[in-house]
Amino acid sequence: MWVRWVNAIYVKGENWWGYQPKADSGWYWRKICAVKEQLKQYYDESSFAQLPKYSVKKVYQQMVVHHQKLPWCHAVWCRAAVPKHRVICWVMVHGRLQTRSRLQKLGICDTSMCLICDSHEETHPHLFFECCYSKACLVEIKKWLGIPGHIVHYMGLIRWIQWKSKGSNFQKKVLYTAVNAVVYAIWKVRNDALWNNKVPTVLHTFNFVKQSVIDRIQCIGMPDSDTVQQWWQEKIV
Repeated sequence: MWVRWVNAIYVKGENWWGYQPKADSGWYWRKICAVKEQLKQYYDESSFAQLPKYSVKKVYQQMVVHHQKLPWCHAVWCRAAVPKHRVICWVMVHGRLQTRSRLQKLGICDTSMCLICDSHEETHPHLFFECCYSKACLVEIKKWLGIPGHIVHYMGLIRWIQWKSKGSNFQKKVLYTAVNAVVYAIWKVRNDALWNNKVPTVLHTFNFVKQSVIDRIQCIGMPDSDTVQQWWQEKIV
């Protein structure tokens, strides 16, 4: 009925592909026609008519620009990681967390000093993991999971897990989950320092990260491999 009404009121027998809405047409109708004009950048009339059935997925794939996958995408969007940890990591890798250096530039605060250590400017590289506090937390995580001690920044961790780690896919998922969790934990500590004026001990934050990883992995389950089971049992002690 709606299609018949549109043809009777708007199109009136004109060729749809070349049709242009009038200025006094409804805004929703102008939006629909604007989408058609976007499609013209990727299809001509004959190729569009040859589609056996309109598919939103296929048209989207035709329109979207395909970029090479970023090196951190597997780590940030690891399905084993806690969803809210993934979101914070995603914002962090884009440099969009509201650190004090960003807030000062926006005129929201009058200082850019780190809320945790109060000795350096609070930037993304500082929080993850140049700050003495976050660096100490990362040291504990690396000891727990067997990550080499010389890796001291986020992208270095991701590259090592992806290319240098000789563990199974499950073990890599655990490592990604832990990295996401420690990023989330540091940001949580930073916000506690801001709103509650307190900073927990490094051991407290490490235990928070460890328990978060253990709870998450036990929630989603693990492979039945004896080697994996033995490795995991060693980690939850």
